[in-house]
This record gives sequence, structure tokens and C-alpha cells, in this order.
Amino acid sequence: MLHRQQAQTSAHRFITLFAYRYVMAVPHRACVGAGCNRLRITSLAVSTLDTHALFALGDLRGKLAQLFQGRFIYVTEQSPEGLYMAEIDTESALVVDDKQRLELKVGDHFRAAVLPSREGGKLEMRFRDIKLNVYGVGDYAFVSVPEGEGIVLREGHGVMLVFAAQQQVQEGLGKLLKAVTGKVAKWRKGELTTFKASE
Repeated sequence: MLHRQQAQTSAHRFITLFAYRYVMAVPHRACVGAGCNRLRITSLAVSTLDTHALFALGDLRGKLAQLFQGRFIYVTEQSPEGLYMAEIDTESALVVDDKQRLELKVGDHFRAAVLPSREGGKLEMRFRDIKLNVYGVGDYAFVSVPEGEGIVLREGHGVMLVFAAQQQVQEGLGKLLKAVTGKVAKWRKGELTTFKASE
């Protein structure tokens, strides 16, 4: 009984010290035999959405929704491996701006939502097979050119561009979108060496 009380006291101190995590006390699998009361402490990080992320990422989601007020939206994923690009016509793709749930959905393929994370919050972007998470102000940049406006978002060495064009781009689409992304992001030898994030 004394050993069990000591183990429970130790576990209680661990919980008090790391109050921001869930802590579980479970029997040690290697412990065999009568009177064996050793415990193994396992901690699970908690996904949260703090106030700063709520406002900063919520504002970013709102600016993405403003881009989709235009008709022709271009989404790209650019990395050292190449460039993927697609056009969304909002006249044929339903735009759902759910401000209460902090979610933006366009058609069946595009979704942007503010969600809890271990880092305190994230903006999760999905477009078809592309998935990208943005965690803070250092991970996105606003761009403006005569042809339209956009937002460049990064994760690792890859970036996503959401670009609202003034009109449908008939020629030179790849060149235009690369130039827009190139205003804030540059690669060298397969690494994203420069990213000029907006403050």
C-alpha cells in the first residue's frame, strides 16, 4: 500500500507541474508479479486555439473569403519539384463563407478552416490533393499586381497561392502566377531561401 501511495503522489505532482497536458497513469507492461505497483506516465499534447491565433488566422480566412468574391480564382502549389495550377470559376462553384465556424468552402474541392492545434491554432488549407497548414503571421504574404490580388501561404519548402484575377487569364497563366509568387518567395538548390511574410 505504501508503494502505491508513493506512486500516486508522484503522478499527482506530474499532473500539477504539466497542467496544460493530459496525463494518464497506466500499469507498466513489463511489471509482472504480486505487489508490483510501478506506473508509467504517458502524456498527450492538447490541441488548442488561443486568442491570438483565433484573431490572426480568422482575419486571414476572412481575406481569403474576400478573394473569392471575384469570379476567376487561380490556385497554385509551387515547390522545387514544379508548379501545379488550377482555375476556379465562382459562377459554377458555390462559395460558402461560414463566419461562425471560421470555415470557407468553395465547390467540392477547396476548403480553408481555422482549427485547434498543438501550436495553439492553425489555418488548414485543402484543395483537391493539396494540403497546407498555416500557423502564424510568418507563414503568409499578401501580393498585388495589375492583373489582380492574392495571398501566398507557405509550409516547409512549398507554397500555395490563391490569386483573384481581374479577368480570366487566357495566355501566359503559368508565367503570371510564378511572377506573383516570386514577389515574396524564392528557391535556391531545392530550398525555400526567401519568404517575405506580411506583418
